[in-house]
Amino acid sequence: MSKTPSARTIANARYQKKAGVIARSYKLKAATADAFKAACDLNGESQAAVLTRLMTNYISGKDEADSCWFCKLKTRLLKKQHQTIDK
Repeated sequence: MSKTPSARTIANARYQKKAGVIARSYKLKAATADAFKAACDLNGESQAAVLTRLMTNYISGKDEADSCWFCKLKTRLLKKQHQTIDK
């Protein structure tokens, strides 16, 4: 017995086709995928948004550290730590 799709499912499929949204599947180590999900949850970002940003930056040749606020903060803190050690 086949179930007919709801109006909402049909509307979603129509929108995704029009917007050019596709599904991709990647095989990753479970620890990496779990840590990524946890980091996204902690930062209040969807995994799709982060992956889109990472892919776009990779394609354009940008380093993720250039746009990641946490990476910038970490770099600044490390530089400050090295300055205080050198004194």
